[in-house]
Amino acid sequence: QPQGGPGDQTNGIIVETNYRVYAYTTSQLQIAVLSLFCHLSVKFPGMVSGRLTRQSVRQAIDFGITADQIISYLAAHAHEQMH
Repeated sequence: QPQGGPGDQTNGIIVETNYRVYAYTTSQLQIAVLSLFCHLSVKFPGMVSGRLTRQSVRQAIDFGITADQIISYLAAHAHEQMH
Protein backbone atom coordinates (compact mmCIF):
# COMPACT_ATOMS: atom_id res chain seq x y z
CA GLN A 1 0.00 0.00 0.00
CA PRO A 2 1.16 3.56 -0.63
CA GLN A 3 2.87 5.32 2.23
CA GLY A 4 2.56 8.99 3.15
CA GLY A 5 5.93 9.13 4.84
CA PRO A 6 8.15 7.28 7.27
CA GLY A 7 6.18 5.38 9.88
CA ASP A 8 2.81 6.11 8.30
CA GLN A 9 0.37 3.22 8.06
CA THR A 10 -2.29 2.95 5.39
CA ASN A 11 -4.93 0.26 5.83
CA GLY A 12 -7.48 1.34 3.29
CA ILE A 13 -10.58 3.34 2.52
CA ILE A 14 -14.16 2.12 2.90
CA VAL A 15 -16.99 3.85 1.02
CA GLU A 16 -20.50 2.89 2.08
CA THR A 17 -23.56 2.98 -0.16
CA ASN A 18 -24.70 6.16 1.66
CA TYR A 19 -21.42 7.83 0.56
CA ARG A 20 -19.88 7.75 4.04
CA VAL A 21 -16.11 7.38 3.82
CA TYR A 22 -13.86 5.77 6.43
CA ALA A 23 -10.11 5.96 5.88
CA TYR A 24 -7.94 3.86 8.17
CA THR A 25 -4.68 5.76 7.85
CA THR A 26 -2.13 7.86 9.66
CA SER A 27 -0.83 9.26 6.36
CA GLN A 28 -1.20 13.04 6.30
CA LEU A 29 -0.79 12.86 2.52
CA GLN A 30 -3.74 10.49 2.13
CA ILE A 31 -5.87 12.60 4.47
CA ALA A 32 -5.01 15.72 2.45
CA VAL A 33 -5.88 14.00 -0.84
CA LEU A 34 -9.20 12.76 0.58
CA SER A 35 -10.06 16.27 1.75
CA LEU A 36 -9.85 17.46 -1.87
CA PHE A 37 -13.04 15.57 -2.77
CA CYS A 38 -14.55 14.43 0.53
CA HIS A 39 -15.99 16.46 3.41
CA LEU A 40 -14.01 15.06 6.37
CA SER A 41 -15.86 15.49 9.65
CA VAL A 42 -14.20 13.26 12.26
CA LYS A 43 -10.54 12.54 12.92
CA PHE A 44 -9.40 9.81 15.29
CA PRO A 45 -5.90 8.42 15.77
CA GLY A 46 -5.49 6.10 12.79
CA MET A 47 -8.83 6.93 11.15
CA VAL A 48 -10.75 9.76 9.54
CA SER A 49 -14.34 9.73 8.40
CA GLY A 50 -16.45 11.95 6.25
CA ARG A 51 -18.83 11.96 3.36
CA LEU A 52 -18.76 12.31 -0.39
CA THR A 53 -21.22 15.10 -1.10
CA ARG A 54 -22.34 16.83 -4.25
CA GLN A 55 -20.61 19.98 -3.01
CA SER A 56 -17.32 18.22 -2.16
CA VAL A 57 -17.18 16.52 -5.56
CA ARG A 58 -18.04 19.77 -7.38
CA GLN A 59 -15.24 21.50 -5.45
CA ALA A 60 -12.82 18.80 -6.60
CA ILE A 61 -13.97 19.24 -10.20
CA ASP A 62 -13.37 23.00 -9.83
CA PHE A 63 -9.81 22.10 -8.73
CA GLY A 64 -9.39 20.13 -11.98
CA ILE A 65 -9.91 16.66 -10.51
CA THR A 66 -12.11 14.43 -12.67
CA ALA A 67 -14.73 11.98 -11.45
CA ASP A 68 -12.68 9.16 -12.99
CA GLN A 69 -9.65 10.25 -10.96
CA ILE A 70 -11.70 10.20 -7.74
CA ILE A 71 -13.06 6.73 -8.51
CA SER A 72 -9.61 5.44 -9.45
CA TYR A 73 -8.08 6.82 -6.25
CA LEU A 74 -10.77 5.25 -4.07
CA ALA A 75 -10.43 1.91 -5.89
CA ALA A 76 -6.64 1.91 -5.66
CA HIS A 77 -6.72 2.62 -1.92
CA ALA A 78 -9.76 0.50 -1.04
CA HIS A 79 -9.75 -1.51 2.16
CA GLU A 80 -9.28 -5.24 1.59
CA GLN A 81 -12.93 -5.83 2.61
CA MET A 82 -14.06 -3.66 -0.30
CA HIS A 83 -12.69 -6.09 -2.92
